This record gives sequence, C-alpha cells and structure tokens, in this order.
Amino acid sequence: KAISDALRMVLLINIPASVGLMVLSRPIIALIYQHGRFKASDTIETSNALIFYSIGLFAYSAIKVLVPAFYALGRSHVPVIISAVTVAFNIACNLALIGPLGFRGLALGTSIASILNLVLLLCWIRKDSVPLDYPANLKVMIKILMASGLMGLACLASYSWMESITASVGTWNLCLSLAVSIGLGLVTLFVTSKALQIRELDSAIQLVMKKLRPR
Repeated sequence: KAISDALRMVLLINIPASVGLMVLSRPIIALIYQHGRFKASDTIETSNALIFYSIGLFAYSAIKVLVPAFYALGRSHVPVIISAVTVAFNIACNLALIGPLGFRGLALGTSIASILNLVLLLCWIRKDSVPLDYPANLKVMIKILMASGLMGLACLASYSWMESITASVGTWNLCLSLAVSIGLGLVTLFVTSKALQIRELDSAIQLVMKKLRPR
C-alpha cells in the first residue's frame, strides 16, 4: 500500500508538471535563457526538446520510488537487469528517431526508454506478489490526466490572453504573464482534482505545508 500511495503522489505531482512544461515551454525557456547570444530561434529549439523530455517526467520519478522497493525485497539485481535492457533500447530508439526528428528524437527516445523502464519494473514487481492495486492506480491516473489536461488548457488560454494585452515584450511582462497563467493553472488543477475526488491532493498539500512550516 505504501508503494501505491507513493506512486499516486508521484503521478499527481509530475503529470501536471509535465503538461505545464509542455504548454509553457517557450516562455519558460525565454525567461531563463533568452539573453545575449541566446536568440528566439534557440528558444524554440530548446523548448521543443523540453516538450519531448517532459513526456517521460512521470516515469523518471516513479522509477525512483520502485527501485528502492526491489532492494528492500532483496531483489537488487532486477533493477540492474532492467536498466541494462532499457539502455540498449534507448540507444536503438535514439538511432531510429534521430533521423526524422533530429535532436528531438534523442529527447523522445529517452522518454520512451524511461516509460519502458517503469513498465518493466511494474510487471516484475507484480511477479513478487507486491500488491499495487493496478485498477485503482489506473483510475487515479486517468483522473489526474483529466485534471492536468484542463490545467494545461487554462495555462495556454490565460498566457495567450496575457500576451495579447501586454504592451511590449520584456522580462517583466514575461514574468507577469507566466505568473498569471501558472497561478490560474494551479487553481484549475486544485478545483478539478477536488471535483474528481483525487484524495492524494490533500496528502500533497499537507506535505507542502509541512515543508513550509517553520521549524
């Protein structure tokens, strides 16, 4: 049960983060890097890579939850074997995708390999009779995807609106537009998660408040 709860928490945090990074990749990259020799064309290419890397963000994080479980079960060789298989698949995937997609193919190949790594870990841990309640976890994941999709639409719509009303393009206007769009996106995510009865939201809020609370 502890592993299932941890996986759901990872999904709740990282799926919305992935959607947010995909939707707002260009303004985020522009705010951080588009200065000096880093031009608008560089921002577009970097944001494209970020979008493809973001696809596998939830898998990267979920792997960090599952691997210690194998060590606790005395099955430390399993993640090593799966990691070796995944690395080989990643190389093959990168070689296949770099032709049609260029550097984006490398990012996409890495994300696909990470998702494969996660799937193999989940399948193998099931063989060890670890109860993960797959139907319930899948149901929660679908709810999180729905909430994240609405959040992404809110971010996109609010950023486009802010971009249309700002008088000029500049660092402060970019900061303001991002702050408004991210804020509205988080509100949308919170309201939608409550409506869909995603109980992990309360646990996530309690965790954040605990971290923010002064010692």
